[in-house]
Amino acid sequence: MFCSPSPRKAAWIRARALLASASLLCAFVCSTSPAAAQNEFSIDAEAAFPNDEIHDNGWGVGARFGHEWDLVLLALTPEIGVNYHSFGGAPDAESFAVLAGGRVGIGFVIEPSAFLHAGVGHYSYDTLAGEVSQTSLGYELGLALDLTLLPVIDFGAHASWAGVAGDQDTDPFSWF
Repeated sequence: MFCSPSPRKAAWIRARALLASASLLCAFVCSTSPAAAQNEFSIDAEAAFPNDEIHDNGWGVGARFGHEWDLVLLALTPEIGVNYHSFGGAPDAESFAVLAGGRVGIGFVIEPSAFLHAGVGHYSYDTLAGEVSQTSLGYELGLALDLTLLPVIDFGAHASWAGVAGDQDTDPFSWF
């Protein structure tokens, strides 16, 4: 005849089973096997949509270099880069930034990721009173979905919010 354990003993058995499961999961995720790492160079071509009504839509180009570490499921990539954006319309706005930051993704053939970069940014545009120019904090944050066709070539779609911060005399300038 089988006797059920006391409630106190049953709780102790469940706690031990949960602890053992969590330990196995932690050992799998934090395994000490060497992570695969590779250099990555990316070239971006972008459409840019400003957050104000003064500037027209524009375009941008950028380049990034990083070193990707593939850890079990995660891909971590610290990176540095530069970008240039030009906006249409009468103000003729331009932006240039040198940024550093990182990307965190889930490493599959189709790789979703999130990224955040910050650094020095500069923008300028014309007004009736003269040129407005600002050098300040440049930033970029967003989401990406990349497809790996070959081990060295990824194609993807990125959506980001980027810009250059303002100060007491100038407004910030940002775009999607």
